[in-house]
Amino acid sequence: MPDPIKDIRAGTCVALYMAVGAAPQIMEHLETEHPGVPFDIQIVAKAQRKGQIVLSCPLSDLAKTLSANEIAGEAMLLIRWPRGAQQADIVCLSPSKLGYRLL
Repeated sequence: MPDPIKDIRAGTCVALYMAVGAAPQIMEHLETEHPGVPFDIQIVAKAQRKGQIVLSCPLSDLAKTLSANEIAGEAMLLIRWPRGAQQADIVCLSPSKLGYRLL
């Protein structure tokens, strides 16, 4: 696992070059260590060349997006943990816990 991924925190962005092959392990680590965090992923392949590809997807779609676009090698993965999305703040509340009644 790339060290920057181990240290990712809310409000940070990690850029990984040539990490496409590690995408499944990156996904597993982030989903296990930071469940519920809405990571934003940007993929840049063939940067600054004819045929440059820039894609965005949620973490859960990373492997599928790479495969569907035939990105297998030279690419940059930008992984953002939005500042306002604190892991501890991501909870599922029922309407009754919020003081609402369903009619």
